[in-house]
Amino acid sequence: MYLSALLKQKEYQVEFCFTLKEDIHSVMRKFQPQIVAYSLTTGFHNYYIQLNDELKKTYSFFAVAGGPHPTFYPSVLAESSLNAICRGEGEAGFLELVEAIDKQSDLRFIRNIDVKFENRVYTNKLRPLLDNLDQLPFPDREAIYRKNRDFYRLKIKCFMSGRGCPYKCSYCFNREYNRLYKGNGKIVRKRSPGNVIAEIKDVMDKYPLEIVRFMDDTFLVSSRHWLVEFTQLYSREIGLPYVCMGRYELCDQETVILLKDSGCISIYNAIEAGNEHIRTQIACRSQTKDQIFTGSRHLHNAGIKICAENIVGFPTETIDQMFETVKLNIDARIDCAVASILNPYPGTEIARLSAEHGCFEDDAYKNAPTSFFDSSPLNYTEKEKKHILRIRLLFNVFVALPVLYRLRYVLIRLPLNKIYFLLSEFTHLYAMRFKIFPIQLSFADTIQNFMLFLKRNRE
Repeated sequence: MYLSALLKQKEYQVEFCFTLKEDIHSVMRKFQPQIVAYSLTTGFHNYYIQLNDELKKTYSFFAVAGGPHPTFYPSVLAESSLNAICRGEGEAGFLELVEAIDKQSDLRFIRNIDVKFENRVYTNKLRPLLDNLDQLPFPDREAIYRKNRDFYRLKIKCFMSGRGCPYKCSYCFNREYNRLYKGNGKIVRKRSPGNVIAEIKDVMDKYPLEIVRFMDDTFLVSSRHWLVEFTQLYSREIGLPYVCMGRYELCDQETVILLKDSGCISIYNAIEAGNEHIRTQIACRSQTKDQIFTGSRHLHNAGIKICAENIVGFPTETIDQMFETVKLNIDARIDCAVASILNPYPGTEIARLSAEHGCFEDDAYKNAPTSFFDSSPLNYTEKEKKHILRIRLLFNVFVALPVLYRLRYVLIRLPLNKIYFLLSEFTHLYAMRFKIFPIQLSFADTIQNFMLFLKRNRE
């Protein structure tokens, strides 16, 4: 949406295509693009590369891909029918590429852009990170909402108040992203409070909006001055409930009061691992159990609901240690627990650790799964992989109904995956609807959401 807004600001025509829902050939014939751009995440990258191969047989266009996969696996350019990739932060580099194609000028030396020209790949340096985020136009939501009315009607809309995360979690792209940009600009940057408020007001004027969701990696990584100014402005000029993402050690009493008084109703705080060795040495999360409990207590006392993110199946992690993570969520009185299965994505520290511990021998780049909810790619036994999947499925059920936790070793042995899946989905749906995002739905909206839920499960 940011890229679209920037291009439209320069009077370029932009079209968006939901490739999994729309007939892309119809879009290609009608719009006749000079440039087709893809955003690639590892796992889904194969789908888009194959799609590009197919489109290249029929249409003439310049193909460029950005996103995490080409950023950390730039050799995808040489190995595919792509013409170029954009590494790192994309706005300035992509705009310069579009302008160069428009003017038919040299494409070989654009910073952030690697380009394939006459069977040779030209690799270029990254430009500094954008320091003043207020310079960017507001994201082009209309490009999305025009194509998907469900997104338009959704009463929760997402916003970014800043960019960058300073932490070094081993499973996350931010660790390597920060290393990539070391000495090339500030990692953590915040938009001015007034700029964020202006965007929210703009959305309120145009679209349905009842709950604001901030998607910053860590919303609370900001100066106290910024947070005080923002919360005061938000309370006075917006007044809607909001949800953000934080960390337990940042949820001191004063911060939590600021959040609560300004309208924060729930927060995403990751736990990831209950066992101290796995959490600190493998996941590389620098937070203690005491910090988790203290932060949770402050949030509960303020009436702010907690959604905790967790991972099972870390390299060297045992089934017993995975259950420690469940128990920590129960003891911290988490309102909504979310669990995924560890996948070692390319370029991450966890991929290196997985190989170092002999837990991973396959090619993480080419065979990464499209989802981190379905199976473990590490070399656990087949029996252990089944148990890990069932722990993942029952994770939020155990946290919501701790009495079932006593039966954990019995339940993970039972081949009831479909039943566990439905239990997990309904538990998650209930927690999201009534705790984390308590939107007032009409009877018609409730029926529609339920039908979408059933449709998704049938698919």
